[in-house]
Amino acid sequence: MFAEGSERWSDPRARLLDGDAWEQARPRVLISLEQEIEPAGHLAELAGALEGAYARVLDGLGVNTAVQFVGGRLQLERLGALAEPPLMKQLRALVDGMLPWVDFPELLLEVFDRTGLPADFTHISGADTTMEDFPMSLAALIVAEACNVGLVPIEKPNVPALTRARLQQVDQGYLRGETIAAANARLIATQADIDVVSAWGSGHIASADGLRFVVPVANLHTGNNPLYFARQRGATWLNVVNDQVMGIGGLVVPGTLRG
Repeated sequence: MFAEGSERWSDPRARLLDGDAWEQARPRVLISLEQEIEPAGHLAELAGALEGAYARVLDGLGVNTAVQFVGGRLQLERLGALAEPPLMKQLRALVDGMLPWVDFPELLLEVFDRTGLPADFTHISGADTTMEDFPMSLAALIVAEACNVGLVPIEKPNVPALTRARLQQVDQGYLRGETIAAANARLIATQADIDVVSAWGSGHIASADGLRFVVPVANLHTGNNPLYFARQRGATWLNVVNDQVMGIGGLVVPGTLRG
């Protein structure tokens, strides 16, 4: 039974593409799912995996004391916590000792140097910057924005690149949605060239999830949602991450809109 006109409870089969619409969309869908045009090989692989799973389950039922059939119903014993391996503490200490201790701004500056990221932060007038130590000012502003701490913790009157006047100048002239999007695109492309990243995924598949925040002050980007914000108003930060573990976009949603 389906609810006609409902986004959530309608018949999902009615939304399937057909005819010319499907022929146009099929190449993109196949690339995203990393599948071939002919499904026979994929279906055979799934059938083999399913048959193997059934065989393993049947072979193990006789000796598995955690599985019982009571009154024709399957009952599983509740799983307990696994003990930590004896060498896990030593492994953690070894890994911690191998990781370098760096400040976040220093890490940003190294990323800037490896990727050429500051070139994407052009002036609002379109002119190239000739500002000395521009990457340092840019890194400081990105840290301030990311940590939501403002300019006070990052400004240093005795450092020309970190004076309040310089930071305000860079913030107003260079840090905007257009330049941030260009820089993010550069990071995505650069990360895809790293050898190990190709083992994580093709970059064509992404997952989306949201973080919800109560906003105690009046704001155009907030909305009511009793389930998450009680009697207050809030916003949802919807973030999209691809299968190469790279953020590819984000959106502020007032409240939590439902389809």
